[in-house]
Amino acid sequence: MPLTYIICAFCMVLLPWRCIAAWAFSVVIHECGHLVACRLCGAKKYDIQILPHGMKILAAGMSNTKQLICSVAGPFAGLIILLFAKWIPLAAMFSGILSVFNLLPITNSDGYQVLRCVLCLFTSQKNADRVCQIANIVSRVLLCCLVLYISWILCWPIGIIFCVLLMLRAKRNPCKESALQVQ
Repeated sequence: MPLTYIICAFCMVLLPWRCIAAWAFSVVIHECGHLVACRLCGAKKYDIQILPHGMKILAAGMSNTKQLICSVAGPFAGLIILLFAKWIPLAAMFSGILSVFNLLPITNSDGYQVLRCVLCLFTSQKNADRVCQIANIVSRVLLCCLVLYISWILCWPIGIIFCVLLMLRAKRNPCKESALQVQ
């Protein structure tokens, strides 16, 4: 976790403040999408956590279908911001990137939760978690390949560091059926 704080501090120093504000706005809109969906789906208990890399909502007491709706609501809210790209282009760009990246089936992302919920509708939770773990590894490898390719084109050594960090964070973290974790 301290490494995440160092990376966040590094980005805060290097990025212009308007980029940081647009990113923060995008994260808040994304999480508000989850929060509204949790309330509409009747989540009995939810908790909002602010983390260095974003926010997280933990909700309990929902079926797989309601968890699926709540998981998709965050990226959907981010994609709605794209409609306002003419007036807030930077926030729209960050919202679009956040929404697309969040739909990848990487552990602790919305895409992972969506895939798990869909699979749980057709198979057991154990099989769903197994398939999600395979999808997690494949997604991380493909993402690393993409970053390394772009880094090679731009001659950025930072891409190698990003890939190493992405693979180091690959933990086995299956979600419990009773708790929704959207990020």
